[in-house]
Amino acid sequence: MKYYVAWYPTPADPKFWHWFQIDGILVSLSKIRGRDLKHAMAVGIHRYLDYDGSIFLDGGSFGYPHYQSPYTQFELLQMQQWLRPNLFSHLDHPYVGRYLIPEAQKWELLASTIENARVATEWERKHAEQYPVVHTIQGWDLDSVQYCAKKLSKLDRQYYAIGSLIGVPVSEIVRRVSLVRDIIGLRPKLHLFGISNIPALRMIADKVDSFDSSTPTKAAAFKEIVTKNIKRQHVDTGHLTYCQCPVCRMNPSVLPAKGHEKGKRKRLNTLRAIHNAYTITEYVRKL
Repeated sequence: MKYYVAWYPTPADPKFWHWFQIDGILVSLSKIRGRDLKHAMAVGIHRYLDYDGSIFLDGGSFGYPHYQSPYTQFELLQMQQWLRPNLFSHLDHPYVGRYLIPEAQKWELLASTIENARVATEWERKHAEQYPVVHTIQGWDLDSVQYCAKKLSKLDRQYYAIGSLIGVPVSEIVRRVSLVRDIIGLRPKLHLFGISNIPALRMIADKVDSFDSSTPTKAAAFKEIVTKNIKRQHVDTGHLTYCQCPVCRMNPSVLPAKGHEKGKRKRLNTLRAIHNAYTITEYVRKL
């Protein structure tokens, strides 16, 4: 299983790949804007980030106000050609935070996601499969996930993903993953978007090929480090266990250090995020 570290350019997260070998990064297109986007399109996403490993470029719906992308599906596919990531997701409609919308509207959004997946498939075939698109299965319950998975499975793609898992109980995540894997079969790769409960992956490790998480930077912002058993521990609570990450090998005393000045606080958050990303990466590699 691969761990794609979710990476944000503004404000910039640490460039983890300068510190240790990561599996890959997930970048949301919604976070690359203005001059940065023009620069990235001119030189390619790998050169823009100074990273030659695997880059998964999320279509970015989740990052826009009201989840409304300013780009059409065709515009996104054209941008993909210029940015040249390793993987790219089509335009989809997540349900996180949309639980109270009418049932009919949920199905309309799902129909749009399915149609965008179909358009992306046709585009892939016209370009001789040069640009791998990850086809995202959306849904708010088992029935909707099953419906979307069956529709997208007929497209016979190499890469699929499951969205809208943020805030979903572990037992429900397990059910959705098992259901989707049964529908798409064993051959396609399956990615999970936005997983925060990393230990839960043990229960579905044989069904999932990759996932992404922003836990390293989010935990660091709360002065938390990720322990070897993947629990978040505040630096002020008890004894900290150090590891073989670049930060601990350099100077483990920086993990519990306090910093009130803005510059020092930012540096400490950066170092804690690197420790957290390393810890999760090593944990996942043993699954």
